[in-house]
Amino acid sequence: MSSERLREKLPGLGYDNSTVESLNRQGLMNTYAEAFAAKPESGGAEASDDVSAPDEQQEQDSGSDVERERLYIMKMELEERRKMREWDMRKHAEQMDVRRAELKVQEEKMHRTMKNNSQAARLKRYGDALKNVLIKQSNDPIEVVAFSEMRRQHSERLRFHQN
Repeated sequence: MSSERLREKLPGLGYDNSTVESLNRQGLMNTYAEAFAAKPESGGAEASDDVSAPDEQQEQDSGSDVERERLYIMKMELEERRKMREWDMRKHAEQMDVRRAELKVQEEKMHRTMKNNSQAARLKRYGDALKNVLIKQSNDPIEVVAFSEMRRQHSERLRFHQN
């Protein structure tokens, strides 16, 4: 207990103000201890101590409660920031995955287009088309004219031009 609080309490226990003011810290403590020991049955000094000590304790507790609350708020803010960073990172990772998939599809499409436009691919398509359209030439020489005419018509229809 501080010296000021002791100076406030002792006059309430029956001591003279001038006597209390003249005492040093040690004298105040001894006087308060004597007064406290002399009146245990009345409960006056004890009750007075219990009332005043909680006030001082309450001030300390409220200070520590404020500090505890401030630390709790800071902790919650940091936790919220961490969650936001994690969410942003996950969102960015998902966007990157989508972008990679789009690029892969675009690359495959370009590769397919290049493959289909090559001269070898065009000749193969033309050969397959002719194979499916033309009938087999027989060994009969009379059918050679009909076969040649049919091949010419199909070539015009397919618009195959030599480069």
